[in-house]
Amino acid sequence: MRNKVLLFVGAVLFLFLMSRSGFAAILFGKITDQSSHPVANAKVVLVNAADAGNINSLSPVEDLANEAAVKGYLWTLSNAEGNYKFENVPAVRVFPFVIPAKNDTIHLPGGNKSRVSIVIKGSKRLNIEITTFPSSKAHYVGSSKCLSCHRRVSAKYTLLFLGLRKPGQLSGLQKTGLSGSYHDAEITNRKMLNKFKNPAEWIKLSGYGAWLGHDKSGYYFQLAESKTAVRTEKYKIDFTYGGDTKNWKAVFITTTGKNGRPEPLHGKNSDGSYAYLQIAPFAYFVAKDKIVPYSESVKNWFYGGFKGNRYESFDLKCAGCHGATGIEKDNEGNLVVKFVPDQSGYTLDDGTTNRYDINVGCEKCHGPGSEHLKHHARGIIKPSDLPAGRFRLVCGRCHQRGIGKGIIDGTHTTGSIASSGNLLNGGSIKFAPSGISPAEFYGTKNGTGILPFEGVAKTGHGYFTPINMNSDPHSWQDRKFGTKFNHSKGNYQQYLDFARSGMAKNDRMLVVCADCHNDHKATNDHQLRFNEKNNRLCLTCHNGDILPNTKTVFDSLTLNEIKRFSKSDIKKIAIAVKKHMAKRASPVMGMMYDPLITKMGRCTSCHMPKTAKSAEFKIQKNGFIVGDIHSHTFDVMGFMPIMKMKAKYGKIGVTPNGYTNSCGVCHHGTK
Repeated sequence: MRNKVLLFVGAVLFLFLMSRSGFAAILFGKITDQSSHPVANAKVVLVNAADAGNINSLSPVEDLANEAAVKGYLWTLSNAEGNYKFENVPAVRVFPFVIPAKNDTIHLPGGNKSRVSIVIKGSKRLNIEITTFPSSKAHYVGSSKCLSCHRRVSAKYTLLFLGLRKPGQLSGLQKTGLSGSYHDAEITNRKMLNKFKNPAEWIKLSGYGAWLGHDKSGYYFQLAESKTAVRTEKYKIDFTYGGDTKNWKAVFITTTGKNGRPEPLHGKNSDGSYAYLQIAPFAYFVAKDKIVPYSESVKNWFYGGFKGNRYESFDLKCAGCHGATGIEKDNEGNLVVKFVPDQSGYTLDDGTTNRYDINVGCEKCHGPGSEHLKHHARGIIKPSDLPAGRFRLVCGRCHQRGIGKGIIDGTHTTGSIASSGNLLNGGSIKFAPSGISPAEFYGTKNGTGILPFEGVAKTGHGYFTPINMNSDPHSWQDRKFGTKFNHSKGNYQQYLDFARSGMAKNDRMLVVCADCHNDHKATNDHQLRFNEKNNRLCLTCHNGDILPNTKTVFDSLTLNEIKRFSKSDIKKIAIAVKKHMAKRASPVMGMMYDPLITKMGRCTSCHMPKTAKSAEFKIQKNGFIVGDIHSHTFDVMGFMPIMKMKAKYGKIGVTPNGYTNSCGVCHHGTK
């Protein structure tokens, strides 16, 4: 008996010493897709996490996994049942990554375990799920089909589904007023439509004005150079877009023909003309409850003298990110924008009773769903099974600024919509599909050579060329003054910020948009998974369970404390945050904690100041500018670089006095 005990103790001690010495660990598991089908002959690579944290790539783990042989990484193949096994694994931090076999035409690389690094000690089972994707033969079926099975999804309440709305009515794919903590979309919609009076009222804008009215036929506007000048014909308000938040803006959409004049029908009209959705040259600013000039649309209307310009229409320059699936040219030379047919959607006043899903529906992120309906769990993209680089682009395809590569004619493109194809040679334009890699998106060899978005070489491949953050007017161009990044100044540039941040490139956890935002629910502001105002959102990851051994004060917090969020838990959180502020900022700040009222100690106050705008910038009493869109670089913007901007530009040039830095979030006193 004594010998057996000694043998057992010796074996345990041996395994302990072996694991501590850096080898002899075993990793095994099974590779399946979301339908639980085993994936055979898949290459499982253990990517060194330190390498992933150092490579300047938009897809660090995928790029390194593709060079496994050169890098000397451990890799193995799954057998016919999807099983794999590693032996003698060194005790170093790795990202497990799955590459489907070359003849596998239904799966994408990555896996649901590819975004968080692990250290294997002893014997560990790790089952990995990878996603399928629709083939080129798949077609769109509409969000109604998706929601008929996925009934627990609350997508109808989200900003994605509520974007385009007919004045005063909702489609069968839209609902409002889900939560008291989320701004009810109906409030803003009613306020902005109240600006249209009967009889019509004059709104003076900038060098022109608009008569806003409504009658039996609906809401309309007429443009004129002055209140007494000749008015244009009536342009009907067919849709509104936006305004479903406490700040930001809403725009108004009408239908115009090739000649820019109003048309009753979207598409072909009885006189043979073809009409497009066009954004009106004014917008509604929610915070001010005011109609203002919409600069991005004004130039389009003055192109031909108070007439809409089809090449700058919503259809051709916007719809690709708001529901459309592609652009074709018909036999008469008309540019036909394709929307997804859906029985619960809106009619487009196209002379038929057909209804369409014209907003960001389910298939915009998951791909066309016909094969999914046929094969159930297969034939669709499950974004949570994608690697970080591909997952971020599900949102990033539209949340970045630049030029799409789709060619309408020799002069015009699809603008900022990521696209490919050429209508000149009889082809069609398609928009960047979900699930593609950064290399496919930008037309590069891999994910390198793109960051930090300061001059990406144009190629003849891919879908998009991003702006140069060193020179584009939508960037503050502030890195030359000592900031870590050139920070975004314009709207829908969150991806350009996020992809450069430490959240996106490190050796522990490769964060994606969906870690903070919930595509399927609108319970919290900005569709956040938790409330960020009380720090619960950030601390869901920044705690000792999810990110242990960071050698910060947050190691002392547990995930249960963050989830439970009791009075004693909040007190412990306050102590940790105050210690963090005392160390990183000043001892005085370490004495204060009031994230809900004064914003002191709120994570986003320091790490996400509002550098960009959707509606407008405001000038604070200290002379600095604050926007209405949070920065997504997550760096703390110090005081000195902003003062250097102020010294150089003063009240002219790029900015009056520099944008609000992290300190200015609290130290201001807004006008």
